[in-house]
Amino acid sequence: MSLTAKELDSLLNLINLENTNNQTFETIVNTFHSILPKTSLFKICNALVIILKYLTHLLPTSSQRLAALFLIYECYRNDEFINNPFASVFAELLSKKNGIASNSQQQDEYPKLTQNEYKFLANLLLNTIPIKDLIKLTPKQALAMDEQPINFNELIVLLDKIRKKESSLPITCRSAISVIVNEPDDGIELKNDKQSKRKLIESLLTTEPPISELSYLPQPIRISPVIEFPINEFFWAFPNELEELDLIYDGSDKVENENSSTNEVIQLMNKAFTTSLTLKQQQRLISQISSDPQIVHNIGLTPTKLPELVEKNPMTAIEILLTLMKSKEISEYISVLVNMEMSVHSMEVINRLTSAVDFPSDLIILYIGNCFTTCEQHKDKAMQNRMVRLVCVFLQSLIRNKIINVQDILLEVQSFCIEFSRIREASALFRLVKEIDSNNSDSITNSTNADHSHHPI
Repeated sequence: MSLTAKELDSLLNLINLENTNNQTFETIVNTFHSILPKTSLFKICNALVIILKYLTHLLPTSSQRLAALFLIYECYRNDEFINNPFASVFAELLSKKNGIASNSQQQDEYPKLTQNEYKFLANLLLNTIPIKDLIKLTPKQALAMDEQPINFNELIVLLDKIRKKESSLPITCRSAISVIVNEPDDGIELKNDKQSKRKLIESLLTTEPPISELSYLPQPIRISPVIEFPINEFFWAFPNELEELDLIYDGSDKVENENSSTNEVIQLMNKAFTTSLTLKQQQRLISQISSDPQIVHNIGLTPTKLPELVEKNPMTAIEILLTLMKSKEISEYISVLVNMEMSVHSMEVINRLTSAVDFPSDLIILYIGNCFTTCEQHKDKAMQNRMVRLVCVFLQSLIRNKIINVQDILLEVQSFCIEFSRIREASALFRLVKEIDSNNSDSITNSTNADHSHHPI
């Protein structure tokens, strides 16, 4: 991730010449952690490395370079130094000054340290100077300290550990080349142009993705495999012209096709018990059953599985039950259907069946009684109201289509409608039943009066 413009300004202000000359390392570090987010430590340290490597005009003095390097070191001070993600930067700087061999191919991109800078950095990494004493100094004071002897044996051991750590990385990571190229010597005009300089800094550190993190990676070379044909390998022979193929029909696969059709229906039925079939699957299943009605006895459907089929695929259940109407088992299926729990799908199936075939009226009345009981016992008020509406619409359909005789359930329906009279559909059903009952009563009265007129007392 790249720096924001605000983070970049805060960082540049922190490492300016006045701060690094007059403020102690402790003050610089505390200010660093207070104005810059801790979650962005890596990208901020990476920006410091880019400034140190490519934007050297931003760190022209030794005190500024020491402040930048100390911030990079301090951010990961609690871990072992070789685990610092920027340990290679310190290794490059120390190797270059002392002439120690380095693995990097970009060695000349880092600035050369002065003698005092080199000694300070070496003593910092080797802990020669206690850190608690060091942070009380300003970078300028640290450079003016009495010279501390450097234990070059320990330094070489430390740099060797860093090189071994780097060598464990994948070769593609170690071979990457940065896309940034140092400014040529004739770029004096750009260095003196503040606007161009600012634009350069922002393009390197604030773009997304940041240019400073881009690199050229070597492309892996894949050698084409050698195709060898073993002596005993089988070869396919293809004719040059399709007309040379003599196609012969094999009629023995007819039985296999029939078996495959049955297997397909069984698979669709097994799926229909657990999930809703797609429209294409429903059409395929119903088509197979219509072409061979006897197949319904061999596809795994039983009365106990019927409720699952009704709830998941009601249209398929309707077609199968219509196919089974003339079979001996239909009474078991109908008994299970009217005794199953009331639902939209079960009402839909019964409504369609009663419209298509002669359905025993006593079984319909039994199902209606189950519906009344379910509605009355439901605790959820909103769901109860919805179920009452469905039952009322269902009963109106049965009554208008003359599938049931109102007189057979008159008292039960009236009692149900009065109990739920707050619901509009219940009131409409009550009026319908009352109207039919009144018409029947008038017909009986007129018939009686007519008989009395023919037989006067």
